[in-house]
Amino acid sequence: MSKTFLYRFTLIAFGCFLSINSWGIYLVWADYPDGRLYRIDIEKKLLQQEKAIGQWQDIAEIIFTGINITDFPTNARVISIEIPDKKTERYLLIDCTNQVYHFDFKNLSLKRLDNTFFRGYNCLSTRFLRKDSLYSFGGYGFWQTNNIQTYFKKASAEWESLYPENPAPVAINHGLNAYIANQDYFFSAYNSLHRDSKNHGRSEYEKEAFQYSFSKKEWITLGKVTHPKISELLIPNDKTPIIWTGKYFLLEYKEDAMLKLLLINPVENRVLLWQDHQKILGSQIAKTIEEDPFSMYSWHDTLYFLNESNFAKMANVRHKIAINTLEKESIADGKLYGNFHGFWIFVFVSMLVLLISFGMWKKRKTVNFSTTQPIDKNISSFTEQEKIVLKVLKEHFTTTGVDSNLMNELLVIEDKLPENQRKIRNEFIKQFNQKLITLYHVKEAIIRTPSVDDKRFYYYQLSEEVFNKIPY
Repeated sequence: MSKTFLYRFTLIAFGCFLSINSWGIYLVWADYPDGRLYRIDIEKKLLQQEKAIGQWQDIAEIIFTGINITDFPTNARVISIEIPDKKTERYLLIDCTNQVYHFDFKNLSLKRLDNTFFRGYNCLSTRFLRKDSLYSFGGYGFWQTNNIQTYFKKASAEWESLYPENPAPVAINHGLNAYIANQDYFFSAYNSLHRDSKNHGRSEYEKEAFQYSFSKKEWITLGKVTHPKISELLIPNDKTPIIWTGKYFLLEYKEDAMLKLLLINPVENRVLLWQDHQKILGSQIAKTIEEDPFSMYSWHDTLYFLNESNFAKMANVRHKIAINTLEKESIADGKLYGNFHGFWIFVFVSMLVLLISFGMWKKRKTVNFSTTQPIDKNISSFTEQEKIVLKVLKEHFTTTGVDSNLMNELLVIEDKLPENQRKIRNEFIKQFNQKLITLYHVKEAIIRTPSVDDKRFYYYQLSEEVFNKIPY
């Protein structure tokens, strides 16, 4: 996946940016009263407002609380989320880290809210506010996309995992992804599945549309994306911007010497086509994102953009057009996806899920967590958790060992983020191995073997020497 794609898509789609250059570190986003740009100069602790393109005016000094400048990554974005019933307050989320900040225009204060330490897996994830809680779905990191669903737990100031009742889309990344607030569900379609170690590093696309129900905690397949322009725009051209307006996904492209916009309504499964006959957008697709990440962005019910007059420096203000104007001037252009029919397919999938669930249940039943029988004379030296882990490792000695998922269950850390799980597992095995050295004089009693598919995950297995020394 090209770095250019990551940079370009990120900046346009969310209209928020954190820039770091020789002059300082800036958090930039669009806000009231009319979608104008604001930014925070982190080093000078100043709130500034854009008066003309590239020209900033100091507004006031800001009070910082719990902020370390070195925590801000280079070339990352900040996502601004308005807080309902608190007109002057915002959540500012830093990409690739999910650091959470609270900014208040009234009190002129910026405060860090989270205790996040691990980072890197959630670049380009979809963030949103639902019923006073922050959520983050999917993203890209560690050279692959993911479908992880998390929410920000205020009590612990950490991001915790959600557990859907059925499999999520294989990835939630660079597709049509958004939370539909008035319907209380998450829409996801045409996502990019990418892993550097597979398919020669080329992205694949899941061409289905899905809906996640928060009330049922399950994913529903809506159908296959059938609109021909979607695959034409998203597959060969990683630079295609995807802008979410709150009602429509906007995709810009050029055809027959004219700029056009697709307006995709995921709720109504309806696609509209707007054609720029009057050349309002100009004659070229926004290609100056490296210089200005706000060459095109959406704020509330308005689309803001730059055109030739800006590029030629004949105008120093951003142009805008109302979303409902685009809607009125558009023509119907079909549906996004075909409805998911097929009774027998549904029956087959349901039976398959039941069989897999029964197999997994049966497999888990074979894991005996009971520790009523003493393992050996050193039983008193082990904690209850160590007893459980040791017994399960014995039971899996003749297999490939205990995988990371089962080890997470044994350590009761399934609700932790992947980075936290990895840290806890490593620390536990390290300390447990030290204890086993003392008791049985065997170095590396528990062996870690990397997974063939993903080197970041391990299988855990007792060494033969310690296995023979520990009776049931």
